[in-house]
Amino acid sequence: MAEIPYVPKKYLDAIEKADKLSNMGKHDKALSILDRLVKECPDWWAVHYNRGIALNEMDRWQEAVQSLDRALEIATTPPWGDVLPAVIVSWIHNNRGSALSKGFRFALAREAFEAALAVNPANDFARDNLEILGEIDRILLEEQPEFNGGNRLLH
Repeated sequence: MAEIPYVPKKYLDAIEKADKLSNMGKHDKALSILDRLVKECPDWWAVHYNRGIALNEMDRWQEAVQSLDRALEIATTPPWGDVLPAVIVSWIHNNRGSALSKGFRFALAREAFEAALAVNPANDFARDNLEILGEIDRILLEEQPEFNGGNRLLH
């Protein structure tokens, strides 16, 4: 069994502080900490993941997707890819889909939610998000039939 890569306590403490700030709605302060951590420990998936979530909460969805893409890349390759449970990779996919949805990139969001479910079929958030996209698709088809077929946003 592979070993979990070592992360110094000061980085664990810093990401915990950023998470608390983000949970309090202080995403700009959390982002400040996370931007510093990206420079100090760029190969830790959790920094990029939390940064992506903070950016998404600030409606900076394109930057959020970039951070979540980096988190996904790190989380699925050794050494992290050897030790992270599927549920974490699924969360990254799901949050990536959420950010893509904010940018009206519905087809890519659908792919991200489906990837989340492929990794972890028990991810109810991803399942719910797919249902929401289906509802958006239905509404678009009712209001603008020209979205049917190959021109549809979600397929």
